[in-house]
Amino acid sequence: MKYLVLFFVSSNLYAAGAGGPMDLVAPFTNVIILVGLIIYLTRNTIKSFFSNKSKSIKDMMERAAVKAKEAEVMLQAQEKKIKALDAEINKLNKEAEEELVEFEKKYKVEVENRIQKLKEDAGQKINSEKAELLNQLNSRLIEEVLEKTRNKLRGDSSLSENATKNLLEELR
Repeated sequence: MKYLVLFFVSSNLYAAGAGGPMDLVAPFTNVIILVGLIIYLTRNTIKSFFSNKSKSIKDMMERAAVKAKEAEVMLQAQEKKIKALDAEINKLNKEAEEELVEFEKKYKVEVENRIQKLKEDAGQKINSEKAELLNQLNSRLIEEVLEKTRNKLRGDSSLSENATKNLLEELR
């Protein structure tokens, strides 16, 4: 009640001047009616707008939750790979060392086989050259012996006659 009295008293005080709170009652009522009318006429549109917005936000949140779970799974998989990386590196290093040792063994055997083959080839080549040189030496020796014999036979006529007789006898 005090407020009501205060309201009327204050309106009387402003009656002589520029106006008081009572002057705002009519525009305020008009604004409330206008806002109420707008809300009443657009309630279905506003309702569907907020409903659609709510659904889209809900769908977005669900997709975000699914993506978050997928990201978490992928993160865990990557963390497992990272943890297993040291073991994988050690495994690869060990395999590389084993392959290197195996390669060295095979290469050593291959080199030894090549050396043996080269030794055999060299031995065969030496023997072949030795035989050829011996043949050449024998040929020269025979030629020299024949040359000396011819020279002796040409120089001594009695030897030449004896040689001719001996050859004729052998031919008969």
